[in-house]
Amino acid sequence: MASAYLQQPILREALSHFLFCIYLQCKYTYFKPLDQCVERKHDYHWHDAIKRFFRCPCGQRSIALDRLPHKPCSNCGLFKWARDSMLKEKPGPKIAGELLLPRGEEQPKFINSIK
Repeated sequence: MASAYLQQPILREALSHFLFCIYLQCKYTYFKPLDQCVERKHDYHWHDAIKRFFRCPCGQRSIALDRLPHKPCSNCGLFKWARDSMLKEKPGPKIAGELLLPRGEEQPKFINSIK
């Protein structure tokens, strides 16, 4: 199971179906129609595009239909987007002090050596 996970390709782009509202005051683009556009009966068209995934240095993630996201990070306000994979990376092995102890904590070998 773990080897199958490691062999999965890292998806940085994905083909998707998105909507573009033609109404001049709206100019809404997203993966589903906005309730407001549906209620007001705006004209909209469906298009195919490539979704690209990005990550900010603060850890915030974003999706863009263009080459880069148009807005700065909503968390820190920076515009330093870096390409990222579709799936968030799982944390890797811990440092030496955080390793799993399968046998529990190490006990002193002799009773008199407890300090």
